[in-house]
Amino acid sequence: MNRAKLVRKQNDIYDAYKDIKVFSESQLKKALSNPNIKYWGPLLDKIPYHLITDKKIVSRIYKTDPMALFKRLPISFKNNKKNKDLMLKMLTIQTFGYNEKLPAKLKKDKDFVLKALRVYKDKGINSENFYEQISASLKANKQVTHLAISSGTGPFYIPKKFKADADMLQTYIDYVNNRYKQSKFIKSRNYFKFQDFNIVNMDLTYQY
Repeated sequence: MNRAKLVRKQNDIYDAYKDIKVFSESQLKKALSNPNIKYWGPLLDKIPYHLITDKKIVSRIYKTDPMALFKRLPISFKNNKKNKDLMLKMLTIQTFGYNEKLPAKLKKDKDFVLKALRVYKDKGINSENFYEQISASLKANKQVTHLAISSGTGPFYIPKKFKADADMLQTYIDYVNNRYKQSKFIKSRNYFKFQDFNIVNMDLTYQY
């Protein structure tokens, strides 16, 4: 089936719910059992607060449209430590959305941030949008920023003190080299973000 037919099929599925303003619990339960609903994004606004904050329900739908669901979830749900593992799974399925906001507790949570950056690195997902959202105190942590660069965050966004750090420069070079080796779509090594490092004040003794 080509893309146009798939889109039409999905639209027909959503049309079946167009007259429902807010799902009742039974209506949502029935919709959740519908194997033809591949993406929940268009239906999220129909899920009432008491159901969208049900962890079991969130666990069933987060994979289909994670950033749309993340935006829909209340801050209280995102900040709840009982939901931290679920938030980690949701935010590391794809690149963190541009202009999305991390809740206050998560942006200061070093354990959460490190786990997310490791997943981004392992999956080859760029971490730059995510890194921009974490707290200044975590950006000032070398372990955090080192991992961010190794998962695609550009040196432009890192604290000034790290722009003159030879270890960070080497990590950036390694990232570019690994991307070139691993991707058949990248035709050459491009170090254009090299200019964002402070090479003049960098101690390169015994480094290169």
